[in-house]
Amino acid sequence: MEIELVKNGYSISKVIIQNNNDDYVHTHLNAIEAKNFIDSNSNKEWIILDVREDYEYCDSHIPSAINYPWNSGVLIERYYELPKDKIIFVISISGSRSHSAASFLDSKGFSSIIEIEEGMNKWSWSQIACYEDMTLYDLISMLKILMNTVGLSINYEKYDINKNGIVDMSEVIFLLRWIGANKAIQ
Repeated sequence: MEIELVKNGYSISKVIIQNNNDDYVHTHLNAIEAKNFIDSNSNKEWIILDVREDYEYCDSHIPSAINYPWNSGVLIERYYELPKDKIIFVISISGSRSHSAASFLDSKGFSSIIEIEEGMNKWSWSQIACYEDMTLYDLISMLKILMNTVGLSINYEKYDINKNGIVDMSEVIFLLRWIGANKAIQ
């Protein structure tokens, strides 16, 4: 059964009631309602759980969203890592996987699950690709793979110019210039 509910000052369009009692399983918000809630609760007492597959997530996702794919079973295997004391927004591409994932989390005792209806299809705000939230370690690893694929090799110690055991951003820039110069020679 669906009812109208006002929660934290926001009118929530659909709340699913289980077994005809007052305990709702999870909340459904459209993208606008979810965005308004996230923007007005900057204390980060919430997380965004993207249940699409890795390749979908990496193509474009909401900044700070974490990825536990539903279809490949990652969420089922790792749900216990999620905090039960935070609101969890669940999103997929259109809403079908997010509904299944939200229902699964309900069954595991999570009490503050919000499913974003129509998913990323209706999310028209800020989105990033995986390469935009990479760490320096990720970048260095990708550079190493790139260098190996073009027949070059990398020696981290050689490019640790300040000898602090870390190849920092200025050293990465030097390395990128070196790759470009050597690529042009080939």
